[in-house]
Amino acid sequence: MINTLLSRLLSDPNHLQKKEMNKTTTLFLILISLNCNSQVSLRDYYSPRILGDKNISKVQQDINKNSFEISRNTNSIDPCILFFLFKFTESNFQIANPNKPYNVTDVVDNTLPDRQLKIVFKSKISYFIIYAHGGGAGFHYHIAWFELKNNKVDDFWICNSFNQLNNFGELKKFINTFDRTIILKNGRKFKTNYLCL
Repeated sequence: MINTLLSRLLSDPNHLQKKEMNKTTTLFLILISLNCNSQVSLRDYYSPRILGDKNISKVQQDINKNSFEISRNTNSIDPCILFFLFKFTESNFQIANPNKPYNVTDVVDNTLPDRQLKIVFKSKISYFIIYAHGGGAGFHYHIAWFELKNNKVDDFWICNSFNQLNNFGELKKFINTFDRTIILKNGRKFKTNYLCL
């Protein structure tokens, strides 16, 4: 029932006026999340797994084994993923469709999302979602992987990239050669330990 209601609220812009829809959706998600306060936060659970790349081999196996459909529309993202990201970030996580306005600077317009979708790759059991975040010197892309089971996110992995991945071949190469180590111009190397969504 929750997925059905959430799906309707997020995908039917004519159901409510846009402003009212955003308020209603946010309130709905907050009320649901209050029910889960006794659990370990998603960020506390997943951060060590992601930053330690505990599940990167699972992500690599998924991209090499499964077939994926391509989409460039936020409506193609399963509502349980959006709910998961809302709970993970503990904020009103929203993604604009490609070529639609979003917050790209420190001057925030509360009517706009903070991220912009670039591409979605969807299989029967998983999603890869690539989206832009930030602006100026802080501009970057996120590559997020979600494994779904029983209409909920069962596993999650994410990383950042300064390069846009435009097709499945580029994504597959990036995932199969992924290393969280950053090499600076002076040759110094360090492993990133910050999780940004």
